[in-house]
Amino acid sequence: MEEALRAAGFAGDPLGFLLATPCVLAVINQEDLSGEREQQNLPGSTWQYPNWRRKMLVTVEDIGPLAEKFAEVTARSRRQQLKTT
Repeated sequence: MEEALRAAGFAGDPLGFLLATPCVLAVINQEDLSGEREQQNLPGSTWQYPNWRRKMLVTVEDIGPLAEKFAEVTARSRRQQLKTT
């Protein structure tokens, strides 16, 4: 993936690459912003995998900087960011 990002001009910036694509809607999980590598939930499993039992690496108090990071990447991509109130 790093090689593909580098070739596209987005070395070390997968969010920037995603937001620069012509897709109409881009959805980013909190796990992607915090850099988590383990999947939060494994859809379609029941007893095989303990769904929704793994805690996030980032506490609620520390989400603010992640939101700022996302806003910066969004601004660089010239996309409109949906405002929630």
